[in-house]
Amino acid sequence: MDQHRDPGTNTPLSKRAMNAASWGFAVSAISAVLSFGIHIWLARLLPPSDFGLVAMALLFVGLARILSNFGFPAAVVQRSDLSPEHVRTAFTVSGLLGLLVTGTLIVLAPLSTLVFPEPRLPEIIRAISPVFLFTGLGNTAGALLRRSLDFKRIFWVGILSYVVGYAGLAIPMALLGYGVWSLVAGTIGSPIVETVLLLSLVRHPVRPMVGRREFTELVGYGVGFSLNQVLNFGAHNGDNLVIGRYLGDGPLGLYTKAYGLMRLPADYLGEVLNAVLFPAFAELQSETRRLASAYLRSTELAILLSAPLIAGMVVAAPHMILGLLGPNWEGSIVPLQILGLVGILSTSYPLSTNVANAVGRVYAVSLRTGIFAVAIVVFGFLALPWGLVGVSVAVTVAHVVMYVLMSGLALRSLDCSWSRFRRAHLPGLLIGAEVGLAALIARVLLEEIGLPHFAILVLLILVCAVATYVGLRTFPVGVRPDPLLSVLRESLPRLPNFVQRVLNTILEPNGRGGSDSEDRHGAE
Repeated sequence: MDQHRDPGTNTPLSKRAMNAASWGFAVSAISAVLSFGIHIWLARLLPPSDFGLVAMALLFVGLARILSNFGFPAAVVQRSDLSPEHVRTAFTVSGLLGLLVTGTLIVLAPLSTLVFPEPRLPEIIRAISPVFLFTGLGNTAGALLRRSLDFKRIFWVGILSYVVGYAGLAIPMALLGYGVWSLVAGTIGSPIVETVLLLSLVRHPVRPMVGRREFTELVGYGVGFSLNQVLNFGAHNGDNLVIGRYLGDGPLGLYTKAYGLMRLPADYLGEVLNAVLFPAFAELQSETRRLASAYLRSTELAILLSAPLIAGMVVAAPHMILGLLGPNWEGSIVPLQILGLVGILSTSYPLSTNVANAVGRVYAVSLRTGIFAVAIVVFGFLALPWGLVGVSVAVTVAHVVMYVLMSGLALRSLDCSWSRFRRAHLPGLLIGAEVGLAALIARVLLEEIGLPHFAILVLLILVCAVATYVGLRTFPVGVRPDPLLSVLRESLPRLPNFVQRVLNTILEPNGRGGSDSEDRHGAE
């Protein structure tokens, strides 16, 4: 079989993806630990209302962030015949948009009080707005790194910028009593440091230029991608809008903490998979059979990785919240447990989005994301009488709807069957159920002993780890036709081998990872 190669290199796609994933998984684990630790520290220093206030500001700032790049970075990654003129055009337009967005936020910040009656909100938004002057200049450099699958640099840049922004600025300021402004400092500092690092690492043409042909080619994809990002932002923040507007900053802080903890697997495991696989999917866009196989197997991997983690988190939620964050955050426990299914789906369904984007169906993605956004807001509003619990249930239902819609789009684009897609979920869900049951039994026994919350949490983590290992080692491979679970089982004790063999199985189905017959069966 001829391995798919980058037009500018002699390195096979699978090899470059494996190298990217090797770094991605390793550095993502470091990022998860750092992020978790920093946010625990900040949660112990600051009240939920401060987190809720910043969450309100980020509703406006996050939307502005999407508009500040206009989908040009994604277009740079996706375009097969990228020229220096394309790069210069993307860099110039991104810089100009960053300047425009900064000025717009400064001028329109007072209007934010029409949405949230919080007098401090305009000055917080204005304080954050200069960030876009920097990120507009760094977007193209980051896109070029993703295009080349240079995730060694990407992930280290992400870690260093996060540490400087939050460990170097936010935590010291919180200790000194700056309250909500410590979170603002972290929000500002991290992207500025990231931009400086990107521009120092990536050398690309920076002389201003806006070529008519290049602009038209980039904007055709970029507008559709940006529209989807706007709608996706609305979908993932519609619940924050409803809670902040009608319940206030305190409940919003509790909810955002629960939502953030639930999304940890998606933010780190899913982030690595999606970041690595989107460029890989884009290169496979003309090879439908290989793309179908890669999509199905990456979905299976996402569920295998996320379901046991989420199951353990749902069971351990009371002791995780009270043991790590303290009694001020007790109101986050039940929302976290309800949102567990969202955590599993959030790790997997972006893969469907990546497939659709890779084959150019960005507007079909936007339509479904728009439906998702409307469902989040409408369901959340209707659930307000039941408080945070009701909104959490509404958000979970909306995510299930989105999962079905996006999966259906990907499967139709690849001419794949729903039956194979459902089978891809089976191993992860079964192992997740095993882990959840083991954790529940252990929790009941440990609570009877009367141990402190933190001690119970540590022991539950050990129980979940053992249950996951046993599940992967003993699960019957014959339940489904492809070899991914057997690869995991055989390679589990050796992480580098694990990464390489899994990526080979996903991207090279006719190589060591699987047979041609298996591939045909998987894409029925």
